Amino acid sequence: MPRRNKPGAFTGTWVASGKRQHFEFVEGREVGTFDLAGNVSLKDEFKEKGIRLSRPLAIATVASQVAITASPISAAVVFFSSELEKAGVGYIQLLMIAIPSSFIACMLVALVTNFLGKDLKDDPVCQERLAKGLVKESGL
Repeated sequence: MPRRNKPGAFTGTWVASGKRQHFEFVEGREVGTFDLAGNVSLKDEFKEKGIRLSRPLAIATVASQVAITASPISAAVVFFSSELEKAGVGYIQLLMIAIPSSFIACMLVALVTNFLGKDLKDDPVCQERLAKGLVKESGL
């Protein structure tokens, strides 16, 4: 079996955030927030590294919501730009603010998310489940 590139704690949340935000930004609508298929492949890698899966999944959900507010083809941005036109703010000006600010905000939240909850090796609930054989040990 080929050796997979194991993401670190920070890399994992940034990848999940960036990937989810990219999909929703390009789509212009939220279609896959609860579709975990994209993250299932990372599940084993996160577990091997001892990263709480809730961290990347939490930021991925937030990133998909925030991406809608910056997508040039989303109904939210089109409506907001029509309202801002009355105040003299153009569509391009709106996008010049919305796109980088939403991306930067998601990356900052991804950074903060890395410090939520205990690491799996320090989590008493995880260790109890591991002792009972309810979860398999792999890199904890």
